[in-house]
Amino acid sequence: MATMSLAAELYDLAPVGYVIVDDSGQVVGVNQLTSRLLDMTSDELVGLPLVDLVAPHDRWKFEDLWDRMQRVGDGAGIEFDLVHSTGEFVTVACHARRSMQLDAWLGALIDVTDLHHARREAHDREQLAQWRDVADRLHDSIRQRVFGIA
Repeated sequence: MATMSLAAELYDLAPVGYVIVDDSGQVVGVNQLTSRLLDMTSDELVGLPLVDLVAPHDRWKFEDLWDRMQRVGDGAGIEFDLVHSTGEFVTVACHARRSMQLDAWLGALIDVTDLHHARREAHDREQLAQWRDVADRLHDSIRQRVFGIA
């Protein structure tokens, strides 16, 4: 009995969000971190179709993951946005497997929101540097033509 309560405690207090989903795609269980990620209680989450928690712009990614899970029994490394109760987005990396023991899908949700924002900022800085380089070359070209500098 002590082993069962330890397993339940490890699941509920894990530093990774866990979600259990039945074959119809409805949430049947979550741990505390998943509840905190979305700022919803487990009672609010249980019974919802998981796809309803996925941001509309990433539903195609989730549907691809779900299709893969149905075909091969797992899905790994897919990142998509979930909708927080405030309407903000939480970016998660999802790893999922079929549990024959539970007759359900087990998903691990790793919060990569900060990493996602850092990647976006790095991409934006790189793009800005490229635009600045084009602008500098254009400026130099125009200056050479206007002032006849060859």
